[in-house]
Amino acid sequence: MTVEVPSSGFWRALGDDPSAARAIYLELREWLASTGEPLPEEAEGPVDREMLVQLCRRLREARSVEWAEGQARSHRRPWARR
Repeated sequence: MTVEVPSSGFWRALGDDPSAARAIYLELREWLASTGEPLPEEAEGPVDREMLVQLCRRLREARSVEWAEGQARSHRRPWARR
């Protein structure tokens, strides 16, 4: 199952649940370590948005991956006439 969450909702959820933000931070660090890249100092205290963004940026660079957001889904009801 895949759940699509708007970025604003994702960041709000992480702000409401610091343990989820920490878990994602640790997983990103693990993925970065698997590339052989040096890791930044482990964060003490709460994980914030900027820390996650920086780890994602480093991971993209290390894996030479260009991620792009997909096209937004239509908000039309499937049963509505076109």
